[in-house]
Amino acid sequence: MASATDLAGNEGTDQLTFAALADTTAPTLALDIEPRTVAIGDSVILTVNATDDIGVTATSLDIDGSPVTLDANGRAVYTPPALGEYVAIARAEDATGNVTSVTELFQVADPASDTTPPTVVLTAP
Repeated sequence: MASATDLAGNEGTDQLTFAALADTTAPTLALDIEPRTVAIGDSVILTVNATDDIGVTATSLDIDGSPVTLDANGRAVYTPPALGEYVAIARAEDATGNVTSVTELFQVADPASDTTPPTVVLTAP
């Protein structure tokens, strides 16, 4: 409540009531991986994109449980060390502690061991 008095002794008061609403909305998060399949020795590009109505305070990326550094644009270049499937987990947090995570997979294949031709199916529009 606020009040003011002028030189003539007149007094005026006013009051403002407001309620603070808790932020219960977690950030929106996307993890893009290009390409999804690479040959041994090749790299994948992983991009973490996070938005929030209040603001994103932290993003992170783990591959098979190990942290991977993201650049200022939320991007990482990763060269898998061996053949197989890899699990990438991106995480975003906002200022009030709401957290979102996304899990995506990518794989490393040996082109020399792939002897099966692709299947092609034509369909009419």
